[in-house]
Parts: sequence; structure tokens; C-alpha cells
Amino acid sequence: MTLSAFIARLVFALPPGVLRSLAGGGYKVDGVELDPHIALMAKQAERRPPATSLPVNVVRAGMKSSFALIDSRRVPGVSVNEIKVPAADGSPLDARLYAPPGSSGGEGLIVYFHQGGCVLGGVWACDAWCSILAAEAGCRVLNVDYRHAPEHRFPAAVDDAVGAFQWAIDHAPDLSADPARIGVGGDSAGGYLSAVICQARKRTGDPQPLIQ
Repeated sequence: MTLSAFIARLVFALPPGVLRSLAGGGYKVDGVELDPHIALMAKQAERRPPATSLPVNVVRAGMKSSFALIDSRRVPGVSVNEIKVPAADGSPLDARLYAPPGSSGGEGLIVYFHQGGCVLGGVWACDAWCSILAAEAGCRVLNVDYRHAPEHRFPAAVDDAVGAFQWAIDHAPDLSADPARIGVGGDSAGGYLSAVICQARKRTGDPQPLIQ
């Protein structure tokens, strides 16, 4: 753990009243008071320049360092393997395969896509969450990165997501997953991509994911 991460965890462990004071008192959005941890983060964010005014590489680095400060740890017992999944253009995409504790293979599989507006993020952005999902749902999770704008313009991310889902179906035995139980999901931009996968498969007449 880095020193900054250690300090951040110490600050977040302070009583709610102290956190509210650090955030400048009650912090409300649309009349609703935020959790004091979120309020403090929002107050700190106000002091930074807008993300849209910064180079994309700077914003990406900032997002990754921020996640390192506040993200939880993987669930113990969940195994993780680093693999590659082909992008729509054939280039390799980073991916992580999570297996629940005590896995013997043959579990269902969720193909998962991270947040970041199709510009930011990576497999690290939902790493801990994917381990929680694997443990709580008792399934395998394939956490797939996708190509990001502006280097790779729309519809690169969509094409990668649609292709990655089909790849998971085709390679389910290699992933020790049940090919009849494959779903899709994601958070924020990843949720958008998971919805688009369903729409794309509806247009082509391909079977829908088991869950989305």
C-alpha cells in the first residue's frame, strides 16, 4: 500500500461528523445530503480543474490513482487469471477471468465491462467488484477491457464488446464456463455496452445473454 493510500484510508476511517467538517459541513446535491465520505471526495474534486480541460492521459492517470486510494480489495479465495481477448480489429485486449472460491469449473459466466465513458478506465476499474460478483453469485466473471476514444473512435468500443461476448460463448470450455449460462453486465459505460450487445444480437437474430 502506498503512503497516499494509507493516509486516505486513515482519513476515511474518521467519524462521520469529522468527515462532514472536512467537507465544509453538510454537502447536498438536489436537496439530498451526501454520505460524508462521498461529500469529502466531492469537495476535493471541486478544487481540481475540469477533466475536460486536461489532456486525456492526465485524466486517465488521475482516475487510476484515485481508484487505488479508495478501492476495496479482492475477495479472498477468488482466483484471477490474466488473459487476452481479441478486439474487433484483431488486436489483443486485456482481460481478467475470476473464478469463485472452491470452483470446480462449469459455472455460469458474466462478461463484464468497466466504466469510464469509453475513454477512461481499464480492467483495474472494476477489479474488486468483479471478485465480489464472482464470490456472491458463484459464477465466473470475464472482465474485458475495450479500446478507448479518442485513439479509437466510435464504434470501436461497441465492436469490441459485441465481439468479446461472442468470443466468450465460442471459448466457454477454455474458460471452464457453462456455454448455456453466459450473461453480460457492466457499470456506467460498461452498462451501456452490455445493453448494446443485447440490441446488436437482437438485430442479428443471435441468442440473447442469459442475463443482462
